Amino acid sequence: MTQKELPKSVRVGPFDYEVVQSEGLLQEHDHFGKALAGSLRLLLDSSLHLQRQQETLIHEVIHAILFTYKSALEGTDEERERYAKLLASALLQVIQDSPAFWLFLAPGAIDATVPHPPNGLLAHPEPSRLRGRTESER
Repeated sequence: MTQKELPKSVRVGPFDYEVVQSEGLLQEHDHFGKALAGSLRLLLDSSLHLQRQQETLIHEVIHAILFTYKSALEGTDEERERYAKLLASALLQVIQDSPAFWLFLAPGAIDATVPHPPNGLLAHPEPSRLRGRTESER
């Protein structure tokens, strides 16, 4: 399996979390990863296989989301941990099995393997491309 480079950061709400590989996190703390909201860091154990890294990064991003918006969520820390575990596995599966879905959500991301409309426009053109066109031309 090819090695992929981790993103340097992930934006959650108004915060940019630095993504950091950490040695010994699994061995010393029995965790694949850790979200540190105070220092805005997402730690991933450096020994993880790529698939486990991907799931763990999503899991820690979910923790960052839950922390950022926790006032809107009911429940204990244990319940939020269960939410993060469930959502991380489910989101990873959806993202990996449905790349067109992920590309549709990613701003400015275009992949040559995903068919594009014949006129060269994206499925949802920018508003500037719509100005001056009649409703039937849109």
